[in-house]
Amino acid sequence: LVSAPVGAREGDGVLRERGVVQLSAPVVRDTTISIQSSDPKKLIVPSTVTILAGTNRVEFSIRVLDDTALDGTVPVVIRADAPGYCGGSAIVAVADNEKAALRVNLPRKIREGGRLQKEGVVRVHPRPVRDIAVQLRTSHPEELRVPAIVRIPAGQSSAEFDLVAVDDNRIDGAKTVTVTAHVDNWIDGSDSIVVLDNAIPPVSAA
Repeated sequence: LVSAPVGAREGDGVLRERGVVQLSAPVVRDTTISIQSSDPKKLIVPSTVTILAGTNRVEFSIRVLDDTALDGTVPVVIRADAPGYCGGSAIVAVADNEKAALRVNLPRKIREGGRLQKEGVVRVHPRPVRDIAVQLRTSHPEELRVPAIVRIPAGQSSAEFDLVAVDDNRIDGAKTVTVTAHVDNWIDGSDSIVVLDNAIPPVSAA
């Protein structure tokens, strides 16, 4: 079993919360564990640690670097292995400390029950050096649905996404919905769209 902080920020240096390798039972002799980081440019761990005889765990240091690249939040896998044992891993989400600004562009309106393919756009400045997962959320998910994640490819400045207006079968008039784009430590972007009602009010007899 490997445990580590769930998140960190570039340039944090040596984390105060240390990683841990733990076995299910104490070892009878000193046991060497190999540790690897999936991205040594982001996160450094010692190449080996030793669990002492009579114990079942050992702590290790984690150092977070600053690579100066605009690359968003990067999941880094810490892997531990030893002969005769099943390997284990933990993921540390390393947030970018280089800032970028996001922007969202939406059509002016959509009608309930409608779908606008690739008419939503999220933009970023400056351009990232790797694929970026941008989180999308709407102020009224019961009225308008968007993908939870849209990816901006490395070297590109934008990505498109679909908009789906929910048909709630109610007479509730037009509603303004805001879509917000978010990446940890970056500047959020947002835009609004009007969802038009498609329900027809009943006609009362004179």
